[in-house]
Amino acid sequence: MQEQIPQREEILAAAQSLYETHNYRDISLKDISEVTSFSRPTIYNYFHTKEEIFLGLITREYDSWAAEMYEWVSASSTSGKVITRENFAELVAGSLEKRELMLKLISSNLTDLEEGASQECIDEFKRSYGATLSAMNAVLKVVDSNVGKKKRENFIYAFFPFLYGIWPYVHATKKQQLGLEHALVKFELHSVHDLVRNLVDQLLIKG
Repeated sequence: MQEQIPQREEILAAAQSLYETHNYRDISLKDISEVTSFSRPTIYNYFHTKEEIFLGLITREYDSWAAEMYEWVSASSTSGKVITRENFAELVAGSLEKRELMLKLISSNLTDLEEGASQECIDEFKRSYGATLSAMNAVLKVVDSNVGKKKRENFIYAFFPFLYGIWPYVHATKKQQLGLEHALVKFELHSVHDLVRNLVDQLLIKG
């Protein structure tokens, strides 16, 4: 069993590497296997479809994000200090700035991934997603100025759907930008950090 984890991670790393330079639709299981150190049949021991591999990538990203948020809670508990709203906004913005892979996948490919994945893989992903909601709620409990239950719920229900729309504002294609120009729509690319920080400011600091 201990040997399975490195192989599974190697498959995920191969898919991630290809996704950095190729469109999702152009990547095949054969392509992924060629980037790994083993044959394509070995992949089927862990994933049955390409969609399951990429859903596994998102699951891994959510697990990592939840773990990071719980580290903030632990640090606050150890120091005995609450997290200020300004610090919270910066922590969240910084954490998502490191997770453009997750933001791109949930914005561009999530529906297709879930359609092509087994229920078992979807359930695993949903558990990881749920864990990030719980982690965010846990962090909000240690933010200053008494972020009560209702305000925490309102923040989470506004913030998480927002994440699904960040990617196009950060990485609009040339065709998309040209279309906006032709439509006389003013558009300016923003960073993940700035978009996230602005929303958190609006929801907690100025709200």
